[in-house]
Amino acid sequence: MKYLYQLGFRNMTATIAYGNRVHWTDENLEHLEKQMREIAAFYEDAFLRGEPFYFSPIDAKISDNLRGFNPSERCHLGFRQMPVATDGRLYACTQFIGDEAYCFGDVFTGIDREKQKAVAMRASEPETCKECALRKRCTNSCGCMNRLETGNEDVVSALQCSYERMTIALADETADRLFAANEAAFRRRFMPKQTGDAR
Repeated sequence: MKYLYQLGFRNMTATIAYGNRVHWTDENLEHLEKQMREIAAFYEDAFLRGEPFYFSPIDAKISDNLRGFNPSERCHLGFRQMPVATDGRLYACTQFIGDEAYCFGDVFTGIDREKQKAVAMRASEPETCKECALRKRCTNSCGCMNRLETGNEDVVSALQCSYERMTIALADETADRLFAANEAAFRRRFMPKQTGDAR
């Protein structure tokens, strides 16, 4: 992260590796949390110096908490965004490139809207998450991650749940420190409509 920042990158999106080629252990998750805490400290330092730096796992969780859940900001499996493969075929998600079940057409002949709608109709909040207090700040409804981990778009994995809980807690701790250190800057960054600084 620091290396990328030194190269000039100021907007970084990240997620953990999912799927059957990855096998996370408790020790791996502990190491991940340590690394995420180091990133949060770096993020906090950049913020307090007034240097622009966006790190999606922290920024998104803080924003979701302050603004509330906004379903329009989720990917919606091929509605909000649609990756294009090198052969011109259109897919619901980058994770599904090459999977015929999630191919919605191509750039030459267009989109199969019925297939697109059928996939979208399957997307829902996992049953196991309905009572969780964090469900509106979590990516539990990401069909891509769920399918990669559990084989089912509507079943969240223990890995995803652990990662989301870790990230939400870390974002909340970071937000509390940033707010206490510089409330005005925090409000400008995360609550621009309330400060009259909406862009």
